Amino acid sequence: MKLLFTSRINFDLIGFHAKRLKAFMTVFTILLLTTFPLPIFINWLNSSATSTLNPFPQFLVSLLATVTVFISAISPFLFFNYLFSSKSVNIYHSLPVRRRDLYITYLFASLMMVVIPFTITYGLGYILSYILNIIPMSIEHLFIYARLVIIFAAIMSMTIFVIMNTGTLSDAIIYTVILSIAPYIAYTAVQFFAGRFILGFASGSGEMLALFSPHIATFHVTNSLGVEYSPTIISSYWLILGIIINAVSIYLYQIRKSEKTEQPFTNRVFFSLITSLFTALLLVGLIAFWAILTNVNHFLSPFVIILPILLCYVIYVLLNIIKNRSTRNIREITRNYGIVVLVTIVTCAFIFISNGYGFTTRVPHVENVERIKISGSTVAQLPFGEGSTKDIFITSDQGINNFVAFHQSIVNDFEKDASVLSYSDIFTEPGQSPYALLKFSYNLDNGSQMNREFFVRKDKLDPLFSMMHTSETLIQINPLSRPRFNPTAMQIFNNTLTAEHEFTGNFAELGTIYTNDLRNIDSIQDYTQDGGKLEYIVMYQKNAEIYQLNVDQRFPGTLAYLNANTGKKTDVNLNYFLAKPKTDIVIPRFFNPEYGFMSTNALSFLNYDTVTLSNLSRAEALTYETAVTAADYTNELHNILYVESIGQDTLIPFSIAIPLK
Repeated sequence: MKLLFTSRINFDLIGFHAKRLKAFMTVFTILLLTTFPLPIFINWLNSSATSTLNPFPQFLVSLLATVTVFISAISPFLFFNYLFSSKSVNIYHSLPVRRRDLYITYLFASLMMVVIPFTITYGLGYILSYILNIIPMSIEHLFIYARLVIIFAAIMSMTIFVIMNTGTLSDAIIYTVILSIAPYIAYTAVQFFAGRFILGFASGSGEMLALFSPHIATFHVTNSLGVEYSPTIISSYWLILGIIINAVSIYLYQIRKSEKTEQPFTNRVFFSLITSLFTALLLVGLIAFWAILTNVNHFLSPFVIILPILLCYVIYVLLNIIKNRSTRNIREITRNYGIVVLVTIVTCAFIFISNGYGFTTRVPHVENVERIKISGSTVAQLPFGEGSTKDIFITSDQGINNFVAFHQSIVNDFEKDASVLSYSDIFTEPGQSPYALLKFSYNLDNGSQMNREFFVRKDKLDPLFSMMHTSETLIQINPLSRPRFNPTAMQIFNNTLTAEHEFTGNFAELGTIYTNDLRNIDSIQDYTQDGGKLEYIVMYQKNAEIYQLNVDQRFPGTLAYLNANTGKKTDVNLNYFLAKPKTDIVIPRFFNPEYGFMSTNALSFLNYDTVTLSNLSRAEALTYETAVTAADYTNELHNILYVESIGQDTLIPFSIAIPLK
């Protein structure tokens, strides 16, 4: 670090290279101008309409940053290329300039080669946008500029680090590319491996990549909406990391032996370390990927590891052949690869056997939990929530206590019986698996988040059923249970939607009674029992959202209330269809409409490869009055009555699929 901060920039050398490389700077500037100012001007000429919320400049800044990332990666080669020629090294090192001063001078020159064209382009682009009133003036644009410059400097430091460890241009380019893609391979390998072999692991969103790859950090800085880490934190992180990398690089330059120039590597440790780590990460990712494709859940299965080991062996040998410039030492290369494979397999096997060092069975303390989010994908897999996409949030003390206790019970049962949890299976047909997805996250009082994604045996989900029907959760997912909720439209139909009932009751009372019926159902088994003949279909709408309630014998209070508060029937004539199974493939279950109903999605539950759809008249639809049921929770084949109101005179547009017994 001392070498870095005691070095001096030689401006005479910078002036010399500025004249020598001014053509490159001109080309870079013209290239960048085509990404930001020029498209703004052309777009303005083509359209007189402007808006202060125009997203076009933001897209162009991202494009500008992307091109500048590439320039940042290659810029150091323009100044440090003398290190790849013995003759040039001797000339430069004979100059009355210390090595550390040469380093800092060319680091600064490389940065200027990028910053000057970028500053011209970025400034002109925003000035033009302000003048044309495309976007309003904002101090944030200056902050974005400063953050981007820091990221570009970090990208250069990675390239320079590679140059300091290599002796030829070709090797420097190859390993600059390897270091650039290594974070993506590492992240993908971890996601694939943990997602396949560690029970409970929840796939990440990729936000953390911004801390491992400055290339990704560029996009987080230019588009900070919805990202986990603050752009200021990301840029500060890369500023510190860039300084550290340059401190290491300037030290390596100080001890670099001139006689190793034009050899593939001036630092043998660099080649061995980078190649071994890269191969190990690639091996882990390929093993997990192959396990997913072959549907094998055991990490040590020969079907999983043999092919990835052979593929990585080829890559490892190729990297060594490029380094050695020959096919000699194959035996030594194979031995070294064997060591890499052994260490990788043993490490991953221990992680697999220990369930990620106890990751699977770790449960937070109740007092440390501030909020719990249950994913909408989990709700959609439960029998009372099929079709839902809403996340559920639990913040009450009682709710948090109940859920943490439920989580702990799942873990305890798993420790006694491993079949309680399963690995994800991409080949399982919908509705056929005995497991349901349980995906949730804890927000802890220290600001961190704990994510889990289990495939839990369905017979263990009864506690979750009762948690989904508390006042706290119901008001989030069913507007009927919200106090003082008034729909903008409401219609009550008979079970075949061939007649509409006049409603003489109170909607708030109906909601209260229906909610009480839900709470009186103790378990999923009780909920999925045969409720007998479907009696009423209640359709109601609030703004653009359309909801549906199927009422049968499982909801005695609701049924009694509707019997007492519905008046005369009015015949309706909608579009009716009968769907019949073509094959012995079971038609997917139909979601219970407790969680809402999207008016255009019912037909998507019918697969034209497995059913035949035929038109019905109103009279024919009416004949199924004794056969319709509220929902089907079995794997039996059945016909379906499909009804839609498109093109008909109804208050609420809808399409409904109803199982026929």
